[in-house]
Amino acid sequence: MRQKLVDALLLTGRKLGMRNIMWLAIAVTFVALASVVAQGVDIVVEARQRTPQIIADLWNSQRLTLTLGDFRSGRLDLLLAVQDPLFYQHHGVNLVGRRARTTTVTQALVKYLYFDGWRPSAENKIRQTLIAAFALDPLATKDEQLTVFVNTVYLGSSQGRAVRGFAQGAEVYFGKRFEVLTEDEYLSLVAMLDAPNALSIARNPEANAQRVSQIRSTLMRQ
Repeated sequence: MRQKLVDALLLTGRKLGMRNIMWLAIAVTFVALASVVAQGVDIVVEARQRTPQIIADLWNSQRLTLTLGDFRSGRLDLLLAVQDPLFYQHHGVNLVGRRARTTTVTQALVKYLYFDGWRPSAENKIRQTLIAAFALDPLATKDEQLTVFVNTVYLGSSQGRAVRGFAQGAEVYFGKRFEVLTEDEYLSLVAMLDAPNALSIARNPEANAQRVSQIRSTLMRQ
């Protein structure tokens, strides 16, 4: 239907001649924008319909092994300072400050929960942003989002299998339960968030250690 309307406008432009080409361009632009808006609305409506079931399935699964109470004092603050400093203030997307272009906790969850294999592209980034701001963030509390994040965040791979969440990361990389990790070990896992494979504790320990030092320096200046 939208394509037929565009074709009709183009045909009209040819009949009218160059004198009215400006008005034709405005009309075509309007139709294109209307199409984009309509697609965005469709994305949000579908995501909002799926979100309650996605959240319910997670809570009924065995994947959420850690609670926020399992994090010692200050550890969640450290995690958010690195990953998403304005997590409790923004609405799924951070559009201000020096980290405005980075992926928020909510956007990271959208990549994992709403996409069947994430592929970087402008279209997917727009979908991710719309779902984060207008579906997941309004329908899941901040604590719910953070609980899912710490249990499902990608922390590299081991023996060909993805490592998901801090509990599994503690087991795979340090052979111990998350609750007994030292501060240095915990910080090493947090350091992997920016680039899980490039900053892997197992594959690239020197790069991981360098990132840990950067985080410490940044936190000391704050």
